[in-house]
Order: sequence, then C-alpha cells, then structure tokens
Amino acid sequence: VYTNLVLPPATPDGGSLLRCSVSAAHTSEQISRIIAAFATISR
Repeated sequence: VYTNLVLPPATPDGGSLLRCSVSAAHTSEQISRIIAAFATISR
C-alpha cells in the first residue's frame, strides 16, 4: 500500500494526513495488515 504524507498548505494549518493508495491487486490480508499497523501507531 503506497502511503504519502500530506502537510500544509495542502491541509489546514497545524494538520497533516496520510494518503493511502490501494488497488484491486491488494489482498484482503494486506489491507487488514495496514489497518492494524495504523491502529497500532495511532495509540
């Protein structure tokens, strides 16, 4: 899963986001793993 960081001025001041690109070629397992990884680091 390709992920890139987006910072101001593309986001509101003081904000940022991660933009993820997924495709039909990714398996359900791969999507589940990246969701679990994001859940772990967001704690």
